[in-house]
Amino acid sequence: MESQPVTKPRFSLLKSLSQVDWRTWLPSRGNAIFTFVVILTLFWAQSANALPWQQPASATTSTGTWPYQGRLADSAGTPITNTVPMVFRLYSAATDGVPLWEENWTGPNSVQVSDGLFNVMLGSLNSIPQSLVSSNGSLWLGITAGTDNEMTPRIQLGSVPFAVQALTVPDGSISTVKLENLAITTEKLANESVTRVKLGADISFVPPDGSVSPEKINLPNGNVCLQSQQAVSLSGGYATLPVPTLSTTFTLEKTSQVLVWSVGLANFQTTGTLNKEASFHLIVDNISTVQSFSTTNNEWFNLNGQRLITLPAGEHTIKGAVSSQQPGLMTLQDENSYQTCLYYLVLQSP
Repeated sequence: MESQPVTKPRFSLLKSLSQVDWRTWLPSRGNAIFTFVVILTLFWAQSANALPWQQPASATTSTGTWPYQGRLADSAGTPITNTVPMVFRLYSAATDGVPLWEENWTGPNSVQVSDGLFNVMLGSLNSIPQSLVSSNGSLWLGITAGTDNEMTPRIQLGSVPFAVQALTVPDGSISTVKLENLAITTEKLANESVTRVKLGADISFVPPDGSVSPEKINLPNGNVCLQSQQAVSLSGGYATLPVPTLSTTFTLEKTSQVLVWSVGLANFQTTGTLNKEASFHLIVDNISTVQSFSTTNNEWFNLNGQRLITLPAGEHTIKGAVSSQQPGLMTLQDENSYQTCLYYLVLQSP
């Protein structure tokens, strides 16, 4: 019976694994059971039995996962090839204590061991908290293989995990004193990352008077101004007549909100004794949109009306016009700050 060949390799292998004592490491002097050597790719075990392995290709691995390599052999020192369930735990002490972190590589996640070698990414099934590294001066790794108890002794981890922790920036560690002038630019800020809630109470969003102009906010805009004083003879009856040279056009690519306004001075003279009312009109696409009034004979009055209107895509015209109840003469100023002008500013889609 003992000399019969094995006909079911998988069963025999599993059976031999069930007989293995997993609790010893390879190599171990005078040890006749079997051995297990663990080497971390990013850090190594600080014990006399640790075997050297290659360093990681890069140092960008998060503290949430740690690459891990090891070698498994049976009691005769023969490397094992099989799927082995394993449990990995981190402790704050070499003996006793409760696990600070645990990860079960069992069932479909059992570890593939090939010719004694295996690789796992600790933390890929249960992320290793960054706080676990930052709040403990030393950490020990405990390993359980198969159904045996946890192997002893635990492996004390070196300084590399704590160096990885140093690659992160603790909250509140960056202050304005540590930042160079102009180090933070708009290109380095994510869209909508700076909100009013995140700014101090002393930050004001109200610009000083006169500090915002169409040129500074880079919005489509335009104007037309009188280059010489204009006098328009009015027949009365509120008949509207255009002001010569006070007209301009602009084009919108889409439906938009447009602010239109007028500035300047005007004077109306009439021989009538009854109603002396006169008006200056800012006309958009032949519709009187803004009006400035005077009811006094032969006195200058301000042209200061404005309105926000919605216009469709296409070409539009703004122009100045005047009207009056009684016949008379409307004069429009063209000098210095009293120059008569029409403006438009395209704001946004409604």
